[in-house]
Amino acid sequence: MEQTQVRELVSGVDAVYLSGRAHLSDSLIDRLNEARQRAQLIESAVDFEFGGQTFQVQSFGVLKYRFRLDHPNGMIGVSPGGHLPTFFIQPRAEFIHSLGPAEAVRWFRDVVEAECKFVQLSVRRADLFADFQGLSISGDDRHRFVSRAKKRTTDEDDETFNGLRFGRRSTGTICARLYDKTIELEESRAFYWREMWGNYDPIHSVVRVEFELGREALRQFGLTTPEQLLDAVGALWVHLTEEWLSLRVPTEDHTKSRWPIDPDWLAVRRASISCTDWGIARLYKSQRAGELSHIMPGLVGYLSSFGAITNNHDLESILDRVFIEAVSWIDDSGIAMEDRVAAKTKAWSAA
Repeated sequence: MEQTQVRELVSGVDAVYLSGRAHLSDSLIDRLNEARQRAQLIESAVDFEFGGQTFQVQSFGVLKYRFRLDHPNGMIGVSPGGHLPTFFIQPRAEFIHSLGPAEAVRWFRDVVEAECKFVQLSVRRADLFADFQGLSISGDDRHRFVSRAKKRTTDEDDETFNGLRFGRRSTGTICARLYDKTIELEESRAFYWREMWGNYDPIHSVVRVEFELGREALRQFGLTTPEQLLDAVGALWVHLTEEWLSLRVPTEDHTKSRWPIDPDWLAVRRASISCTDWGIARLYKSQRAGELSHIMPGLVGYLSSFGAITNNHDLESILDRVFIEAVSWIDDSGIAMEDRVAAKTKAWSAA
């Protein structure tokens, strides 16, 4: 059999959504209500000290949770009633990859327990992924997949194929996606992936194989706590790529499940599913570099237009004139540049 050219770039856990049950003190509920009311009054999120960290309380909730607390590391929904788990916790993907999933979970546990003494965490959703170069998937390949999912969908954008979906998220069980991550990257602007991919070829696509496990699937696997889940990610990947979804080579046999496994899919099965900690500073530095690469074309375009309007033709003279005009405009607006930058920094961190 010819050796496959498929190469794994990175793999692991991309999402861990948690539920937590804990006791909320009356004083905490009062503080949350007061913060939400202030946020509604000024139509902007307000700072809120929670578990030794500064979050932002929004003027709205999340899902059925009355309070939404945002932090650069993730989001916490809080419900003071007893009909829901007390907390809904959603770490950001960057945070999970920067510390590793176990440390990311531990950070949120420590924050909640610093406020509420004890929290019982359970997993409500987990996403496993692996990114590859050399793996080619087309719309015609949908007939070569054997899957336990009855639903399969082709993703297209303006007649451009971008992947396949298997299963329904609404079932709370398992669904899968195979798609061009490089296309998605330009839309999401999650530029830190380029750092994680390392020595990849930017000319060719990166294809992601991703499985989303909902609460019901996790329950069926007996994976209730985050510790149980993280101990089982390797075994889960093997099961998902062997039993739940596989790519086959067609033969004359009318039973697809007897078709041989495609050599490229064997490479997918062998994904390491490592839980590497990439370092938060390293990932955020890469993300900021990507943001700058996105901003610079527009910024240079504005500067050149400014130079043409003001009859300044070199960068130094343009910037000198920009400084004069900007100071005057900012003074007239009544909002200091420091305040504008602080608001942008806060919004960028929470994005």
